[in-house]
Amino acid sequence: MNLQVQTETKKSKVKMNAQQRNLLAIVTLAWIFDAFDYLMLTYIAVDIMKEFNVTAAIFGTVTSITVLARLIGGALVGVVADKWGRRIPLITSMIWYGIFQFISGFSPTFTFLYAIRFLFGLGMGSMYSVGVPLLMETVPKNKRGFASGLLEIGFPAGGILASLLYVGIYASGSWREMFFIAAIPPILRNLYDDHAKRNKKKNGSKNNPYSAALRECLLSIFLLVSNLGIRSTRF
Repeated sequence: MNLQVQTETKKSKVKMNAQQRNLLAIVTLAWIFDAFDYLMLTYIAVDIMKEFNVTAAIFGTVTSITVLARLIGGALVGVVADKWGRRIPLITSMIWYGIFQFISGFSPTFTFLYAIRFLFGLGMGSMYSVGVPLLMETVPKNKRGFASGLLEIGFPAGGILASLLYVGIYASGSWREMFFIAAIPPILRNLYDDHAKRNKKKNGSKNNPYSAALRECLLSIFLLVSNLGIRSTRF
């Protein structure tokens, strides 16, 4: 297969507009909390194994089934998005994995947790397979390197966030609360987006999506830090 590479004689100076910056913020935030979830599970694994009385080998299958679900969800929804558009699948996938992330914290048995993590993986895989192509298609060519670099930074950032929250609140909390915290950003993001769209239709004004995305990120961080502070004052 021959690949044609287009070269530009002049450097493009096209800047990202508000919608493009908003999309970049959304996908990056989702990627951060993907990493948060992945590393969080390793931190709380021992306590989950103790509560449900399962071995490390059995618990390891939770990670395996989640990864398998991500492959399935990413492949299926990626094909759907190619045919019918990416925006709706992106929003749906974020709501989907946020809900099942939250439900994971209520798991009464290991089997229940196993099943919920599979459903969670479907949404997370769908988010990445839809969000990244949509982002690369939307941002200007001269900003794609910056966008992909920011996404790459998002994964270690999520790991750092998971470790900080683990050190800050886990000693005085439970493994269930870690799932609840991880579910806040995707659900909050979509509830805010729906609220902003309704206000726009009602008032006929143009909201700045970038400012909205920034406020969402800051609010998410505020909620996480507040949780940490409340936990710290109890002991």
